[in-house]
Amino acid sequence: MSITSWPAVANEAEEIAELKRQIEIVARRISEIELQENQDEKEKEVVQVKTVDIKRFLARGDRRNSILIPGTQTSLSIGGRLEASFIHDFDPRPSSRGGDIASASSAKLPGDPEFEIRGDTHLTARNSRFNIITTTPTRFGQLRTHLEGDFNGPPNNKGSRATTNRTVFGVRQAYGQLGKVIFGHYWTSYMDRTAFPSKINGTGPVGRTFMRQGQIRYTHEFDNGGQWAVALENPYSDFNGADDENSADSYPDLISFYRHEHDRGHLQFTGLLRRVGIEENFPGGAKDHATGWGLNHTGSYRLPWDDRITWYINFGDGIGRYLDGGRRQGVTVNPEGKLETQFGYGGFISYRHWWTKTLSSSIDFGSSNFKLNPEASSTSNKHLYSSNVNLLWEPGNRMLFGIEYIWGRREVYDGRKGSISRFQFTSRFLF
Repeated sequence: MSITSWPAVANEAEEIAELKRQIEIVARRISEIELQENQDEKEKEVVQVKTVDIKRFLARGDRRNSILIPGTQTSLSIGGRLEASFIHDFDPRPSSRGGDIASASSAKLPGDPEFEIRGDTHLTARNSRFNIITTTPTRFGQLRTHLEGDFNGPPNNKGSRATTNRTVFGVRQAYGQLGKVIFGHYWTSYMDRTAFPSKINGTGPVGRTFMRQGQIRYTHEFDNGGQWAVALENPYSDFNGADDENSADSYPDLISFYRHEHDRGHLQFTGLLRRVGIEENFPGGAKDHATGWGLNHTGSYRLPWDDRITWYINFGDGIGRYLDGGRRQGVTVNPEGKLETQFGYGGFISYRHWWTKTLSSSIDFGSSNFKLNPEASSTSNKHLYSSNVNLLWEPGNRMLFGIEYIWGRREVYDGRKGSISRFQFTSRFLF
């Protein structure tokens, strides 16, 4: 080899070394890519396993918005509503639930320290609610449990607004339903909630029945859209001055109704039979009892243009608390110390109009009237009247915004009269 060939040899050696270095770099890169691909596959497997587990845990229950509890046949749902209200009273603030509820039966009367107070304003969220519902199939039919509470428990007076505007949680409903039978604390069978007007105030119109109480109820469904129910419900001897020591509640109240659904609405007829008792330790009284009864008819009718009319007719002798405003007015104690049933009657009518698909208004008028003996308390309700008119906006099925004006009038047996006049704005969100 000549001397002039050495540079060429050196260049070839450098090229070979460089080529080896490039091959090593490529080999390392290929190894990194293969390692990354293996890692990605493992992560995908983990994600798939987690997805399967989540889907299994969140299996859909047998009802809307419910999940199936793992390892069981029980469906569980948690829900409720958040409700906030701005309230302004033009007349004296009513006493029911610290003023949160505008009830004509609690309107202030002349002589009351708060009768001269006007223009009370407050904001509250006490009407918010929370519920837990389960359903489980059994060989006796479906088992349903329902536990619901709100924040309207005492103290709910003006003093409670001073710092935290605190509220106390209390039970609204607590019952179990096995097939056709309900056991527990639920809406009374004497009340037809489906006839109530669409409104945001928590009470009214007067003339209706509004209560929840302990009961055992059996319901039978007919093929023609009819429904018949019979119930034994918690008794309460509602005479003026009744308390735990002097009232005798020996037998449950007996209630039964028949309901018929039709294309345009429904009709319902309900009957009540109750026994009111008094013990010997009642001042001026003697051990005695009286039998009271009540009847109501309710219904709804949807007009061809989708507006809705509802009505409520309610009356009875010894009906007492089953007519709005009649608590402790079912019977009176006569001069001989015996109980006498007292007659009451009332009802309401309401109309709802849809302005658009999401905007509607309702107006109603109701009345409760009581014919008591002269021995009745001078502050017992004689006549009650109420009316609500509102504008409700429901932009979605989980929210509502509404403004409402509430008016009420109260007259008691000594001739005094009181009234309520309220503006209310409410926002409501379901969850």
